[in-house]
Amino acid sequence: MDRSPAQLARRYALAAFLAFHVAAVVVPSLPAPVFGDDRRGYESKEGQRELTRWRLALGRVGVTVTNDELAEHTLRVSRAWLAARRNCLRPFKPYKEYAGVRQSWRMFSGVNEEPDRLSVEVKVDGEWTLIFRAGEDESWNRSLLRHEFGRSMLSRYGEERRYGSRFKQFAKFLAVRAADDFPDAERLRVTIDRVENPSPAERRAGAVATFRRAKRKSVAIPR
Repeated sequence: MDRSPAQLARRYALAAFLAFHVAAVVVPSLPAPVFGDDRRGYESKEGQRELTRWRLALGRVGVTVTNDELAEHTLRVSRAWLAARRNCLRPFKPYKEYAGVRQSWRMFSGVNEEPDRLSVEVKVDGEWTLIFRAGEDESWNRSLLRHEFGRSMLSRYGEERRYGSRFKQFAKFLAVRAADDFPDAERLRVTIDRVENPSPAERRAGAVATFRRAKRKSVAIPR
């Protein structure tokens, strides 16, 4: 059946809108380098580990380069890519804000080889009792403490000193929640340990993960 010009116009308009909407969602998810144009990221422990991994891989195919040279080259490429990415995002910005399709999560470009482990304890009659430990005993407030946004928050608490006051507030918040669950508890203690995982070769040789204290805070449980 032949369609009228008005019907065809609506179909074409709908197709154009759908294509624009898909682009508005997909384009913001294009990878953005974790370190971006921040030179300090390449100087960090994680950055140096990643540079060493790529330097060794390049060496196996005959490309000789130092970590510093690789960092400078990667920095130039990252800055050029981020500038192009910003230009691609600009036409979609008003629509993203209006329609609420903002994509805040970037594609992951690396693996965190030293994740954080959260532990929560309460003190009863002078003895500390574990009530939550990520990956082991998650029976207390798991939906809160293992939430994806919560993990991102705790990672910042463990890595950066400037979050010290917020970490204390977080401990006080948990103490309020623990007051009803543990009526005999006197204090609550929150610990973030940095997990240092051995390499595959080290694991085959019998090495196991080790834990390094990153941050700890003890607060009174309000009554």
